[in-house]
Amino acid sequence: MPRCINPQDFMVLIETLRNLPGVEEVKTEIVLDRIKEDHLIIIPE
Repeated sequence: MPRCINPQDFMVLIETLRNLPGVEEVKTEIVLDRIKEDHLIIIPE
């Protein structure tokens, strides 16, 4: 799925995909990638 696309172009893309022969359903989802920084230092005893 395209990452950087404006909402109007996105809707055109979804409609185009839905109108393809053999396509029954198009699901969309928003994925947020977050970088988790762990600043915990474990010192073994």
